[in-house]
Amino acid sequence: KTRATGTSAGRQGCWKTRLRRTSRQRTGSSATSLPSATFDVVLTNDMGHGALWAATEARVPSVLVHPSPMIWMSSCDPVVIGRPLPTVLLRPLTVALRGLLDWYMTRFMRGVARRIGTPLPDVSFRGSERMAAIRLGLWSPSLRGSVPTDPPNGTICGYARASGLECATLSPEIDAFLASDPAPIVVGFGSLYARRATPTLLALAQACGDVGRGCLVIGHAAGVEFPSYTLPVRSAPYDRIFSRAAAVVVHGGSGTIGE
Repeated sequence: KTRATGTSAGRQGCWKTRLRRTSRQRTGSSATSLPSATFDVVLTNDMGHGALWAATEARVPSVLVHPSPMIWMSSCDPVVIGRPLPTVLLRPLTVALRGLLDWYMTRFMRGVARRIGTPLPDVSFRGSERMAAIRLGLWSPSLRGSVPTDPPNGTICGYARASGLECATLSPEIDAFLASDPAPIVVGFGSLYARRATPTLLALAQACGDVGRGCLVIGHAAGVEFPSYTLPVRSAPYDRIFSRAAAVVVHGGSGTIGE
C-alpha cells in the first residue's frame, strides 16, 4: 500500500518505487531468515514476488494470496467479474492486456532480480507466480467464479475478515459512536483509495450532517479535518461495524463488497 501522488505519472513512479523496494526488502529479509530458522511455509500476496523467490531458493513451500480477482488472471479470461463472462469483443482485449502486463512486469522484475542477485533461472511474472505451491483467491465465487483456464493450483476460498485476528477489536470510541441514536452512516473506501479521496470523504461527511446522522469514516489521508459529528479512524474491522450502521457507503472494492 502506498500513498498516491497528484499525477498519474507520479502515482506510477511511486508504485514502481514501492514495488521495487518491496521486492528487494522481501527477498533480502526472507533470504536472511529462511536459512536461519525452520519454516513450514511462506505466505505472501501478489506484490510479494521477492518472498516467492527467497522461498524457492530456500526450498520452502510458498502460498500466494490474491486479495482481488483483478490480478487473478487466467490465460483466456484474464478478468472475469461476475456473470456472464466477457463478451466476444471484451475477451480479446483483456487477453491482450494480460500479455502487456506480463511483458511489463517481467521486464521490471528481471531488473530487480539482477540487482539483488537471485540465481533463479525464471523470474518472469508468470514464472514467479508458478513458484507458489498454492494460490488462494480471497473473494466469493459469486463475485468471480472459476473458469477452466484458471491457475491449476488455485482455489477461490472466500473473503478473509480482519475480525479473525486477535488485534482486530473495536475501540471503546468506535463502539460508543456506533451505539448512538440515530445510528451513524459508515463510509469505507478501502485501504488505498481512501488516501486520495479526501474531497469525496468530506462531501459525504457533510451529507451525513445534512440528514442528521453521524459519520464514521474508515480510512483517510493524514491531516484531514472532518466536521465535529464525524469520527474518522484509520482502520477498523468492517464486519463488526457494517451491521450496526444506518447505511454504508463504499467504493466497490472486492474485499469491501465482500464484507
